[in-house]
Parts: sequence; structure tokens; C-alpha cells
Amino acid sequence: MKRFEAIAAAMIIGLIMALLSCNDPLQIGTELLIDGEDVNLLSSDTTTVEAVTVQLDSLIAFRAPNIAFSRHRLGWVSDPIFGDHRANVIAQLFPSSFTKPTWTSVDSVVISIEYDTIGLYGDDNAVFDVTVSEITSNFSVNETLYTDTEQSEGSLLGSVSGLIPAFDDSISIGQINDVGAKDTILAPAQMRIPLNNSFGELLLGIDSINYTSLDSFTNAFPGIILKSTSISNAMIPLLVSNVAGARFSKISVFYRNRVDEIGQFDFLLGGAIYSSHEHDYSTGTINGSIDDVAASEDLLYIQGGGGPSISIKFPNIQSLSSVVVNEATLQITRELLPQDDESTYPVPEQLYLIYQSDSILVNTADLGLASIGFGDITLFGGQPTEI
Repeated sequence: MKRFEAIAAAMIIGLIMALLSCNDPLQIGTELLIDGEDVNLLSSDTTTVEAVTVQLDSLIAFRAPNIAFSRHRLGWVSDPIFGDHRANVIAQLFPSSFTKPTWTSVDSVVISIEYDTIGLYGDDNAVFDVTVSEITSNFSVNETLYTDTEQSEGSLLGSVSGLIPAFDDSISIGQINDVGAKDTILAPAQMRIPLNNSFGELLLGIDSINYTSLDSFTNAFPGIILKSTSISNAMIPLLVSNVAGARFSKISVFYRNRVDEIGQFDFLLGGAIYSSHEHDYSTGTINGSIDDVAASEDLLYIQGGGGPSISIKFPNIQSLSSVVVNEATLQITRELLPQDDESTYPVPEQLYLIYQSDSILVNTADLGLASIGFGDITLFGGQPTEI
């Protein structure tokens, strides 16, 4: 099962044309006319468009409280057109309780992260090698984090090889209840990776005073990073944040106390969580096309996850300052290249425009109205239409 997401998908754009029409301008603004007043009609079916493939500044990946994504992609895609694209997941931890357990030894440690049931983006038969490492640089939940925000990576905490995600099947897992008895419960499909016992000792060994707040705990242990270490040509959708109801996205430490009773203490994935994206265009046919006006005359490229975008300008738009524009439509025609594999990397479900205000990229007013006012960004178009 495949599904497009802007964070992880790619497409190629060919010819761009803008259509301006005044089919019946008197349908709009007739209440402003004086009876008998003539209206000078201007009819235009095209206007000049200048477009070039560009590399914009990176996308915002996290900014509390408005931008905090619950779904994150993990994987490494090597595409013949766009080159290599790696998506990593970086997350802070916080204790599930302010009361630190009394422990003497650690039996085992496991990280579990729920799968999003939308399935893989990319190759349905993909196999993944995933590592979990500690982050040694501090970052705050109050920061704005971008798709290219890097964190200093520390020791390897655990890994898994040959992972084949299964999205449809629930699994039975062992849990330790409040009285120290082992329960077997049915849990949503999830990725589970065993971690080093020494990591559990590190977490449980943090001073009790640091268990009292997220800031104090992340000062003692900044967080973790998950990476795909081999080319999978697919990306796994993960429900990382517990805020979104992913109860099983956590690190569980199984320990023994002074009387050799077994216990479980969970560290939830929360606080600041974001996806970082790495792009290497040198291995794709796009190489050399970014910011190249001559190359953009033939093809334009666009890719999600902080990849290339398209800058569009209308140099003659001021000549329309004295007319009523009844409708303006930007038409984008997709070019299917010989290297394209539509069955693996389908066409995006929607494109939308942003504009530059001073040095800031801002959503257009209709996008804001559709998403905030109606909760549906499909209202203003941008979906592919087969002609």
C-alpha cells in the first residue's frame, strides 16, 4: 500500500501556463457600477510565466505549539532522478512518572514505535536496517526546528537488521503491571528494537531531581535519533508522539529491585520530535538543474521533505492593475521520464503555493482559509487531473 505525503514524495513538472479569463466579469462587482455605465473589457487567455527549479531554505519541522507533527517518515530512498533522500527521526524523552523506581539491575531495554497504518511510501517489499543512537547536543521544545537541523550524535544504543514492517497485524507483547506481575497484551503494529542494557542503567541512573520536568530531564539526556543505514527505497510511517495517542511509542526499561522483583519503567517519546532530511542530488539526473535558468526551460523539478521547489514569477502582472480578473488558473503539466516508476513513487495528491513576504515564506490566503476555516486544503485545487 502506497500513499503520497509532501514530506516524502517527489514529482517532475514540465510546461507551465497561466490562464487569465474574463468570461463574464459583470457577475462580480455589479453593485459598484452606475446604471448605464460602460465597462471596458480586457480578455487574455495567457500571461508570461518565469519559472526555475530552486533550493529554498529548509522547511519548519517543529515549532510548538502550532507545528508538531505526529507522523514521521524513516528511510533511505535512492532515486534515479532526485538522487539520495534520507529521512531520520529525532525525539526527546520524558519519564512516564515523576517518581523514579528503586532498582538494582537492568534486565532488558526496548524501544517501540507504532506504525501508521497508511503503509510504506515506496517499494512495498522494502527491507530496513535501523539504528538508534543518543543525541549529545541539547535542543529545546521552545525552539523552531527545521528539516536540516542537525544534532550531535553520540553512542549507538541499539539496532535491527532485515526489518520488514507489518502494518495490518496487531502483536502480543509482555508488560509488567503495577504489582510486578507479567501481563500479555494486544498492541497495535509497531517497530520494536532491543537497546543496550547500559542505556537503561543510564536512564534510571539520572538524578531524581531531573525527573520533575521535561526541561530538567532533557538537560540530563537530550534525546535519540533513529536512522536507516541502508538503501531501502521506501520510507516507514511512524506515529512517534504520545500526544497523538500513540501509547506504545516509548522506551521500556525492565529492571529488578532489591528483593529481585521485576519492574518496568517507561520513557515516553515526546517534547520536541521532528524529522531531519538529507538530500544528495549528485546521483540523480536533477544534478546541475537547481538554480539553472537554462535547464528550467525544459524541465522543472519538485520534491518534498526539503527537496527542490519551483519559483514562479509573473513579470507582466502589473499590466492587469486596472482590470477585473474573473479567474486565474495556474496549469502544471507533469512530464513522465523514462526513469519514472509510478507504481513505486505515485504522483502527489496535491500541490499548493506559498509566496515570499520580505524574507519569510507565507501560505497564500486561500490555503489558510481552506485549512483553518474549513479544515480541507483540497478546496482551492492543486489535485492532479488526467486529461
